[in-house]
Amino acid sequence: MEGKVAFLKAVQREKEILFGGFTSTITAKLKEQTWEKIRLELEQDHHQLGATKSWKMLRDSTWQNYRRAAMEKRDRAKISGADGGVRYSEIDNLVLAILDKESSVVNGQHLRDVGTGERRKLEAQCQAG
Repeated sequence: MEGKVAFLKAVQREKEILFGGFTSTITAKLKEQTWEKIRLELEQDHHQLGATKSWKMLRDSTWQNYRRAAMEKRDRAKISGADGGVRYSEIDNLVLAILDKESSVVNGQHLRDVGTGERRKLEAQCQAG
């Protein structure tokens, strides 16, 4: 559990780079380097995630699995009408904090409901997330 929390706290710390839109300073290379930096931190702190997974696995599998599980719980809470019936783990809370509980990714805002500039930003977040 400690390695998972360390991973998610590192992702939270770097979320602007990892999930932000591409700019002249935030490039695909920088995003890759940031994922690798997180992997190396985990490895240096002797967490199994860093030692056994590549940065691509952390990005494409580990992060996506945590994200999916937290979003499924969030969706169940919305269906039931209240958060009271769903218990969020520390992992879920970290994921929701990374995604920002008020974001369209968490709350299901549809792209057609926003203006063009906001739509591009949301599309970039969805592709990065």
